[in-house]
Amino acid sequence: MTKLFEPIPGSGVQLGADTTSDTVALGGNSPGGEFQVSVFNTSTSVDVFVDFGESTITTTATTGHPIPFGQVRGFTLSNSTKTPPTHMAAITSTGTATVHVNRGHGI
Repeated sequence: MTKLFEPIPGSGVQLGADTTSDTVALGGNSPGGEFQVSVFNTSTSVDVFVDFGESTITTTATTGHPIPFGQVRGFTLSNSTKTPPTHMAAITSTGTATVHVNRGHGI
């Protein structure tokens, strides 16, 4: 049975994205193994591009994962790698946007 997204308490963080890549630490306790991240682009007109990694992660509008304005995207990440994803980087190609991020389990 498919499980709806269940956020980890205290995992919500937000990031103001603009045309320079910026990074935010993922909130909440880091779950073991695979987990999901829900990313919501609150902008009404600007797309956001994101990537996940360590504290030094950066992204670009050509290599990041696109999140259209007003949309939510889910990503499955894994803590079983040598460099577990602890941060998210975001950027826009123009303008600014606010991105809300939650760690959790499910889709």
